[in-house]
Amino acid sequence: MGGGLNIAATITNLRYACLLNSQSHNDIMHHVMQTLTALGLCLGAILTSSALAQLPPSWVFGPINPPRGGTGGSTWTNVPKDLAFGGAYGFINNGVLVPNPVTGQASCPAGYTNTNVYGTYGTDYAVHICSKPMSATEPPILDFGGMYGFVEKSPSVNPATQQSSCPAGYLAQQLLGTYNVDYSLHICYRKHNGEKPALMFGGILGTVAGQRRSQDFDLFYSCSYGFDQKLIQGSYNVDWPLSLCYRRPS
Repeated sequence: MGGGLNIAATITNLRYACLLNSQSHNDIMHHVMQTLTALGLCLGAILTSSALAQLPPSWVFGPINPPRGGTGGSTWTNVPKDLAFGGAYGFINNGVLVPNPVTGQASCPAGYTNTNVYGTYGTDYAVHICSKPMSATEPPILDFGGMYGFVEKSPSVNPATQQSSCPAGYLAQQLLGTYNVDYSLHICYRKHNGEKPALMFGGILGTVAGQRRSQDFDLFYSCSYGFDQKLIQGSYNVDWPLSLCYRRPS
């Protein structure tokens, strides 16, 4: 068991290095992570119950629907785990609070989980994201419209627009930006109007106190099944990395 955990730590560090140095590694590493996770599940018989409890919640175990004309069976299956977005808050201009637009404060709406996904003393101010599992019966407060920031001191693009901007009808909220401390970071949102959002939100992979932090615990610090991963923020010797997990609405 100890060897397995060491391997996981090694893979995590490798992925972290790739995120810092090249966004082009993301797709390759995503498939590597999924393959290794599947391998770990196959070896589950040798794992202790406490180790099994640490498997990411994005893995769902149970029967699947058989293909047309086939027969059913029991197997490991995955389904995307969308998160309802409940706003965010951060700090700009040497600590000036940018409140959550939903609450007008440094807080989350009732029922939403407050997660500190970013912030390292002396390097980056804090960013808090509000989210909860998406409900089929309760609409989200806000629709998520992506993020954009700076990677290696150059503007990064929002996957929703392929530019450093928000989609039409969405508002841009600046979460970070202090001269000589950290580059600006923006998140896009609109009040939910019953239409499909620009992007489905799958969480943030950030850095807190120099340690990797994710909203949806994943052994390999990667996005849950069905979500793409994009590095939004991170410049060597300036900002720690922050990545967005997202998928296109179906």
